[in-house]
Amino acid sequence: MATPDSHLEPHWRSAALMVDLQRDFLDDGAAPVEGTSAVVAPAVQLVQAFRAAARP
Repeated sequence: MATPDSHLEPHWRSAALMVDLQRDFLDDGAAPVEGTSAVVAPAVQLVQAFRAAARP
């Protein structure tokens, strides 16, 4: 059994802040920044974990 990622277990005092994730900067966007597409899935996981924990 895999060990859960401790970063996906929101602390009772924690809040998540996502700052302006724009499609244009993804690897295939209008102004690509190499490697940015790799953060989309982890960002979604983080937001889902915070929502599941009823955290802001």
